[in-house]
Amino acid sequence: MRLRRLCVSIALLLTSPVSAHPIPGETGAHGDAIVERFLTASETPLTSAVVRRRLTAATRGGSMTAWLDACTYLDGTDMRYRILGEGGSGAVRKRALVAALDGEVKARRDGDPARAALASINYEFAPEAPYSGRTRVGLKPRRKDGMLVDGSMVLMNDTAELLTVEGRLVKAPSFWTRKVDVLRRYKRMQGVRVPVSMESTAQVLILGASTFSMSYEYASINGTPVDGASAETAACTSRVTRPDTAAAAEVNDRGVAAHLRRSLDDASGEYERALTLDAPREPTAREREIVQRLAPRVMTTASEPFTLRDVVAIVHPDEPVIAYHLLWDDDIDYPDDNDPSDHEVVWVRYTPDGKLDRLWTYFHGRILDGGPAAVQDASRHGGRPLVDVQWGKHGSMPVDWQQHMIEAAATETEADHYPVGTPITLERYNHGTFEKLHDQGARAADHPLARLNGWPRTFNGTWNEFSRFTKSVDLQSRLKKGRMVLVSRWNNATLNQRFLRYNFRPKIEWPWAATVPECSPRCS
Repeated sequence: MRLRRLCVSIALLLTSPVSAHPIPGETGAHGDAIVERFLTASETPLTSAVVRRRLTAATRGGSMTAWLDACTYLDGTDMRYRILGEGGSGAVRKRALVAALDGEVKARRDGDPARAALASINYEFAPEAPYSGRTRVGLKPRRKDGMLVDGSMVLMNDTAELLTVEGRLVKAPSFWTRKVDVLRRYKRMQGVRVPVSMESTAQVLILGASTFSMSYEYASINGTPVDGASAETAACTSRVTRPDTAAAAEVNDRGVAAHLRRSLDDASGEYERALTLDAPREPTAREREIVQRLAPRVMTTASEPFTLRDVVAIVHPDEPVIAYHLLWDDDIDYPDDNDPSDHEVVWVRYTPDGKLDRLWTYFHGRILDGGPAAVQDASRHGGRPLVDVQWGKHGSMPVDWQQHMIEAAATETEADHYPVGTPITLERYNHGTFEKLHDQGARAADHPLARLNGWPRTFNGTWNEFSRFTKSVDLQSRLKKGRMVLVSRWNNATLNQRFLRYNFRPKIEWPWAATVPECSPRCS
């Protein structure tokens, strides 16, 4: 978050014009002709541009770095971009580089462009003695504003052309970010003054020194092609915009809501539109290798009555996280819910070198964090985390699940067999589930569909047998043989549109979501 705020703030400085008409009567007070000439010059505004940009950032003293190449398309106050290539730390790319572009898009659409202008309303100007055909002019902000710099600009003596602006942000982006120094360079192209590069350094508490830079190569300015642009930059003029993730998120949310209402045609239509706005892509060879290598070790009880019908892996495009979707033949308690499957999810996060970093499992509307125990256990088993799966109900649990604390709800099927509304161990919760299934049997044991398919009415073993997971389900071979792996932000839409011909209950997309909206009244 600290790095995000820094890079967004720096990038926003370039959304504003570098000069504006001064307040009448103010500029003459400075008594310097070159400053007055600069401030009163009639400038051709930049109304449209196609630009190839290179963004880089580093933090933690340079130990975490990232880069990103993008084509940007400016049209009035509208700006769009598409990413050409990227590398380095995924967190730095998302929180610094993509955040800077997204911040500029929003600022151009919603912001006040004159807020950071080099104009008398924002600055007092103090010219120094000329040198080498140039004049340095001190910039003293008239107010404490995060869009203004305390520093100087350099002008050409003969033309009053602006060359550079450098200084320190007069107001830091946040408490955590201190001493933000910036350097911006400008050039006149096609008769328009445009930025060509910017650099910044900052001291961020805990993270240490952080840097951010952005360079520009123009393909066209105000509709006119720029001579000398490289072939890579000229290719940006074939305008293909970056996926509109904000719009896709809204459409995807409508799809999930319709899916939960059982309006499947409506859900599929929204899912299709979401994937049109932000399409999945095929994984790279390395992504496939990581998916295969980190596939969880799934274990069931010896008498598990349902088979694993399908396994789907979806890789997040920006975060090093994989969602493994487990589609069981059904749920022992719900033969009557019109879902011919029991959809469960396990997420793994991996390090830059492709090793397990964290594990989460979905357990009846809850997200269980495997913590260090899951990582340590995986390191003893080739990097693959352990996931134990409840008999018949398929709640997924990490290693040492017995000690996890959860809070049961009164709406749950086995609510009469354990305390509700207060923290209990997962072992106590599962013992209550065992008691219900052993003594009373499944919720709808006499339903015709359960009887037709020969489902067991009860669990006919002991608690020890219910809580021991000895039967292995091989995910690796299924993933290797099948083609159910894609890169996408939208798990439920991708399952619906690209992989499954049968219905499933939509689940939370990624483990960092604040809530699990689908868990009432049924969370399994």
